[in-house]
Amino acid sequence: MDKATLKEKLLREKQFVDKTIKMLEDVIKHPDIDVHRVSAASKYVYEIYMGIENILKISLKAKGIEVISSPEWHHDLIELAKSKDLISQETFEKLESLLGFRHFVAHGYSAILDKERVLELGEMAMSTWNKFIPELESGLNM
Repeated sequence: MDKATLKEKLLREKQFVDKTIKMLEDVIKHPDIDVHRVSAASKYVYEIYMGIENILKISLKAKGIEVISSPEWHHDLIELAKSKDLISQETFEKLESLLGFRHFVAHGYSAILDKERVLELGEMAMSTWNKFIPELESGLNM
């Protein structure tokens, strides 16, 4: 994949995540965070994490590195990104936490969400995103 195509693909994913972060911020800043807003926030955290995964898949593919399909491929993806210096150890650890939450939301457990935990993970997703992009660009020599 040439550099222009890579940048274009990454830009599309970044725009999606940036838009999702704005929606998450709106929910988190709302004075009345009811169960519906907590559910929305959990979905936004899920989508931010999935956007990061998509960016990592695109980036690894651009470096000629294949992510092997396995039952643990989500974790393998972030482990591989760390081993290829696309993300730091700190970002890896935060992504592990977000991955666990992604699993929780994906399997329909949103009815038992803890408001404080969702808000904490929302903040973590946003701060991780802010560190992720510069790390990735450095790792890709962009």
